[in-house]
Amino acid sequence: MIKDFGRRAFIKKTLTLLSGLSMYGCGGGSGSSGTTPAPSPTPAPTPPAFLVHPSDQTAVKGDIATFETLASGAEPLFYQWQRNGLDIPGATGLTYTTSPTALGDDAVFSVIATNSAGSVTSLDAQLTVLPPKITADSTSVTVDSTLLTVDNSLI
Repeated sequence: MIKDFGRRAFIKKTLTLLSGLSMYGCGGGSGSSGTTPAPSPTPAPTPPAFLVHPSDQTAVKGDIATFETLASGAEPLFYQWQRNGLDIPGATGLTYTTSPTALGDDAVFSVIATNSAGSVTSLDAQLTVLPPKITADSTSVTVDSTLLTVDNSLI
């Protein structure tokens, strides 16, 4: 860009380096012999990258499951957890804990990390919910000639 201020013309040059840094400089023309020193290059913000992806979880019906993550990149970093590809309202921390699970709550969980340089989605983590195990306590069995009573307990 050239600007004419009377008899002097000033040229602003921008040099983009391979690393993504920019340097700015101005040179005087028409008799000027000096240049204005360029300010120090400002590094471009680093986009987020996952250091820890959420891992698969197995829960017994009624238990909770907790997923964890960690990302690097320019601060601040923001997180949004998803269940089957849909945002979970209010789930914006480094961890997400489900409510007590029910049969049929099997799902795929992931998290999106975002900062000023972009966003990235984690690998998927599978939640599998199992039915509770039922065992018979042999000390609770009562037998008489016409009636059999067995008390079961959940483990």
